[in-house]
Amino acid sequence: MYLEQTLEGAVKAKCDTYSLGSQFDSKGAWEDCMDLHDQTIYRLNQFVLSCLTNACSGSDVQTWLSMTLTNLDTCREGMSELGVSSESLQSVLANITIDVINALAIIKGMKQKMKINENEFGVLKQGAMESPSTNGERVDVVVAQDGSGDYKTIQEAIDGAGIEAGDKTIITGDRSNDTGFRTFDSTTFVAKGDGLVLREMTISNTAGPEKKLAVALRMDLDASAFHGISIEGFQDTLYVYANRQFFKECHIYGTVDFICGDAAIVFQDCQILAQRPPGGVNTITVQSRVSKNHTGGIVIHNSVVKGDPKVRLGGMKTYLGRPWKRYARTVVMRTQLGQLIEPK
Repeated sequence: MYLEQTLEGAVKAKCDTYSLGSQFDSKGAWEDCMDLHDQTIYRLNQFVLSCLTNACSGSDVQTWLSMTLTNLDTCREGMSELGVSSESLQSVLANITIDVINALAIIKGMKQKMKINENEFGVLKQGAMESPSTNGERVDVVVAQDGSGDYKTIQEAIDGAGIEAGDKTIITGDRSNDTGFRTFDSTTFVAKGDGLVLREMTISNTAGPEKKLAVALRMDLDASAFHGISIEGFQDTLYVYANRQFFKECHIYGTVDFICGDAAIVFQDCQILAQRPPGGVNTITVQSRVSKNHTGGIVIHNSVVKGDPKVRLGGMKTYLGRPWKRYARTVVMRTQLGQLIEPK
């Protein structure tokens, strides 16, 4: 019953937000909120329908409810980022936020009584994540919306590329906060679609260290894996927005808060490489868990955290992380730390 009530509250919140559109000085912030409401309603519908057929687990419900809470907080953040003021919308968001927080607390209390599949993600067999073989084919494809490249959209390039494109694939963009984009939509590449496996490619935001927030990869999807990916940027390079993801043997480059967000995420056997920051201080992780019952958290396991060997970082302070929200949590274990990491 509480799930249905939360869903009804989410639908009402979307309708109320739509009716308040004329009060927004920034249509971008309003459009972001509308999109986030759509995602919230989708997830709530997903677990209401799944649970009716006993196809969901306690962990699924906690994860999807946690994402709805992240969506609501992101809507507030987007308005604040652009200086948008709407007391009416703040009231709408507050009401549905209370519903979701209460639902999360109820789920946590009931979780032990629910049927939980202990192998929700399945088990990877040895060798399952090995790099694909190549046939020596050289691929050089440029995607540009203005028609100056080989294809106008990434989908066209995917449709036209050989299956062994591998690490020859590079997706690049230069959107940033400094050029008028909000953090949420400054991203070069948005990964959506549960169960996605992405391998052997580079995703880059080339805006530069002086351009402030500039996301290379944002992930809204659940139960997904990334292998052999290089994610390159500076501030807010990798936005691990929500849900559950796994990174294996990836390279992540950045400066300030370059692994940020509220996903339940594991980095294993990865290289996390600090670049030269504009202000003299790097912060690698910034985690944004907003509730004690929220599933979000960052785990860095059996990896290497150090300065990019191609960049001189003498005198630059680099911290493993800082909290973005009240209940932030990050774990670094069995990981090699470079000398530039501040021991506090």
